[in-house]
Amino acid sequence: MKVVGRYISVLIFGVISILVIAAVLRKKYEDRELWTTNIICRISRCTMSRCFNSVQCLSQPDFKVYVYPTSNASGISILFSNILKVLRESSYYTDDYRSACLFVLGIDTTDRDRRSENFVKQVNDLVNQLPTEVWNDGRNHIIFNLYHGTYPDYSDHDLGFNIGYAMVARASANAKVFRRNFDLSFPLFHPKHPLRTVIEIYSFNTTALQNVWSLNLKDRHLVTFKGKRYVYGIGSETRDLLHHLHNGKTSIMVTTCKHNTDWKKYEDQRCEQDNIEFEKWDYEEIMSNSTFCLTPRGRRLGSFRFLESLRLGCIPVVLSDDWVLPFSEIIDWSQAAVIAHEQSVLTITDSLNAIPLSRIMYMRQQARGLYQRYFSSVERIVLTSVEIVKERLRKQKGMFGRQWNAEIFSVPPVNGYEVNGGCTVIVVTGNKVSTRLSRQLRLLSALPFVIKVRKLEPYHLTGAYAAVHKKIKGVWEVGFDTRTEHSMILTHLVLFRKDFIPLFWQWIPRSALTIAKKLPHCFTILLNFMLTERLYKPPTFIVGQKMELWISNYNYTTCFNELIKEVWMDGPLLIKSQTKIESVLAV
Repeated sequence: MKVVGRYISVLIFGVISILVIAAVLRKKYEDRELWTTNIICRISRCTMSRCFNSVQCLSQPDFKVYVYPTSNASGISILFSNILKVLRESSYYTDDYRSACLFVLGIDTTDRDRRSENFVKQVNDLVNQLPTEVWNDGRNHIIFNLYHGTYPDYSDHDLGFNIGYAMVARASANAKVFRRNFDLSFPLFHPKHPLRTVIEIYSFNTTALQNVWSLNLKDRHLVTFKGKRYVYGIGSETRDLLHHLHNGKTSIMVTTCKHNTDWKKYEDQRCEQDNIEFEKWDYEEIMSNSTFCLTPRGRRLGSFRFLESLRLGCIPVVLSDDWVLPFSEIIDWSQAAVIAHEQSVLTITDSLNAIPLSRIMYMRQQARGLYQRYFSSVERIVLTSVEIVKERLRKQKGMFGRQWNAEIFSVPPVNGYEVNGGCTVIVVTGNKVSTRLSRQLRLLSALPFVIKVRKLEPYHLTGAYAAVHKKIKGVWEVGFDTRTEHSMILTHLVLFRKDFIPLFWQWIPRSALTIAKKLPHCFTILLNFMLTERLYKPPTFIVGQKMELWISNYNYTTCFNELIKEVWMDGPLLIKSQTKIESVLAV
């Protein structure tokens, strides 16, 4: 009996011990959960005043961005590599973190879908290895992310690691969890998106270089869509209804059920016919000949089709509830896109038919300009993100904000740079009055006419010497035969705004600057590149002046090929024009 009593006592003691230990562990767990919840709540309420150290930026003479060394412990995608390349070659870059305002990780965070081959594991461990004084719990950091969550719900609030107090430049941003005026709504773009802006690209139906945008008064189709129809899972509701709008003429709505490797298991009775109809239509051709392009949500809220529509001159029709459109903090998308509820898909053609032609032309022009200025390359997208943060800090100083929609076809003035009337003429002369000098003096006497021409297009390069680029047997050549067309103005006699000079030094990529220091003729080409990118217009050529014999095209050609090879791999940043202004300048 005593033995039984002893065992019972031991058992009771053991049970009590287990209960005490469980209570302690539960308390610790609850404390940890409470701590984690408090952190999440604080982070979810982040604003520039709460989670961003503005003093660190305002105390610096210049706005600079520090990019961490690329992590060797993890892979890096082409897309993220391009983002880092743009930042490191920009005028904002600094390799001294103490002089930086904004910080960018060297860890690839662009794809946080756990099923993706580009998903980087154990990011928390990599972040914990960063210098504490630099990471600073994520303050003043910007994290780039294009894909969040995974099948089946594609959660939009979890990147799989602790971001601290960092801003997130997030594609497919959801208005329900988006921290306005802190996070950035980032565009979703393809890994093959051009690194630098390209003006001339190959069109879908020809091998000749040409401008892909047109402003036709009447298109072949009113609205089009060609894409996947998810036969299961999130994002399928709207796309499953599109076949009701297809008439093969004004409305082209073609979908395919082919998605992933297991789509056959989920196909419905309409899939076979849908797949056949899908193959009849060319993706870019129908978009290029359509006034509106439907942009329904996919698995996530964002879609590649949004930028593709802008690129091809088609007005996007967004059917993605709660999507915060790219850079909506600075861009008024109502001027360039139609935004409708997903439930209105079956009546959307009626709404589009009611839009007057004048409004359509205005929206297309806006869409074209917004794409060119802010989305035409990885460089434009990334630097626009940086400039948005810079703009927020300017407003904290009490300065006026920029009119981003109005800047699409102009050159914004450099902050703090005053532009006065008049111009400065620099003339280099010698003692001997040669025939060459006489011609130049007579040319300068006609400057009032040149100035009058320049006032018609004040942001253009206006000059009397021009050149044209062309590709011969795979090699670029800069020639001076401008009888039929031109694409560049040479700086032997040129007028331009003096505030272009500081803007030029801010714009030029470091890799291009390195080339130009070795080949000074590059500065002329680069000035033309910059203004073509900003204005999407060719320079103004005043004919009448004979090309001087001492001006050689060899150095221009050498430089041009070097720039295309090392910096603008996707093509030159120039527009050819046949328009010239005849003058009395012939000497």
